[in-house]
Amino acid sequence: MPPDTNGWPKYAEVIWEEVGKCFDAIGELGEKTDGRFEKVIDQQTETQVAVGKLQIQAGVWGAIAGLVPSVGVLVFLALKGVFS
Repeated sequence: MPPDTNGWPKYAEVIWEEVGKCFDAIGELGEKTDGRFEKVIDQQTETQVAVGKLQIQAGVWGAIAGLVPSVGVLVFLALKGVFS
């Protein structure tokens, strides 16, 4: 007389099919997430480059802003005859 399985083998097969579907769905979500993550990294890199450019421009403008009054003072002093 076979043991009473109460339909478990068929039910177990259905469960494993559903588990397989869940793993497939998780894999698809991982692929979508990876693509979005790469896009965010690219945008972050572009932003960092833009910020670097702005820092360089700010440094140049700061140097010019500091140089103009200095040249003005030197011209004033030269006209006043301090260097003679």
